[in-house]
Amino acid sequence: MPTTRADVQDYMSRLRRRMEPAEAAARLAPDAVTPAAPRLRTVKRVSDRSLDAVWATLTAETAAGDGDRRALADPDTVAALDTYGANVETMVGTLK
Repeated sequence: MPTTRADVQDYMSRLRRRMEPAEAAARLAPDAVTPAAPRLRTVKRVSDRSLDAVWATLTAETAAGDGDRRALADPDTVAALDTYGANVETMVGTLK
């Protein structure tokens, strides 16, 4: 990532050589065709309710299913919500 003025100028110069302004504008234009990806609501403290809400979104909007939930939110993980739920990483300690 550019960190100084010279770095930024060098990056912009290389970018201008790689593509025309019209191409850049087309690439940066909003995509009105593809729907936005669903956003998973984050919480400060994971609970049974918030976990259910995340899985409801995942199963409704993605290919995730009950088998995925059983694999990731197994009984041991769900039982440990109080242990890991308030960590800044929010449940990273249960990563499979």
